[in-house]
Amino acid sequence: MSSLCRPLFIHGWATDSRVWSPVLDGFGEPILCSLPGHGIARRWQQPGLEPAVALLVETLNSVEGDSIVGIGWSLGAKVMLKAVVDGRVNLRGIILVGATPSFVKREGFPHGQPPPLVRRMLMDLKASPVETLRRFYPLNFTGRELSTPRAKRFLSTYGFGPEGFEPEDVACALKALMDVDLRETLGRVRLPVLILHGTEDGVCPPGSAEYLKGKIDGAGLEWFCGCGHAPFVTEPERFVTLTRRFMEAL
Repeated sequence: MSSLCRPLFIHGWATDSRVWSPVLDGFGEPILCSLPGHGIARRWQQPGLEPAVALLVETLNSVEGDSIVGIGWSLGAKVMLKAVVDGRVNLRGIILVGATPSFVKREGFPHGQPPPLVRRMLMDLKASPVETLRRFYPLNFTGRELSTPRAKRFLSTYGFGPEGFEPEDVACALKALMDVDLRETLGRVRLPVLILHGTEDGVCPPGSAEYLKGKIDGAGLEWFCGCGHAPFVTEPERFVTLTRRFMEAL
């Protein structure tokens, strides 16, 4: 990796920076950015993505140097995209993992989750957060992946209700994920982009990766064949190889 580049990782919904542990050894001095309400004191108590975008901006402003590559997974990727299209951050490039511009299906976008399903999940989350999250976490993996030690390690980390998470904030983050549609802003992305996506992703369907590639000028797309929503967990070696190659080319 170029000595001028430094990766910043931002995790996905209902996880924290521990999720990146399978790949961090492949990078020097990574920067870890957390989502508000996800095990940190900062709260997510207002609609939309702004609480997370503001924290991302503050994190970047606190780091010396301007040659940083953002690596975002799922909700973290959406937060990063929002910050980029709004001109709030200065990044050398971005890597979008399991990403989508719209988490739910909309007119002209069939690649999301059914809105009634997400609304029901939001209701369940408010009523019984631990049980709802226990049901959600296995959805990040295919049936084959669930039998692997790597997926089991993920589930053992998060499967009993993440310590320090604020249920109201996690619910607010899910509502933002459901409400925010970035499709019309993707043409504003003017930096190198690499999209990494599992071919069997059941959380953000593969069509969302194809959509991003088609709307972001010059974006590259690499598939993780047979993988679900968290390819950096189940195929960390390939993830590191692809990510380093992208960063070294900048």
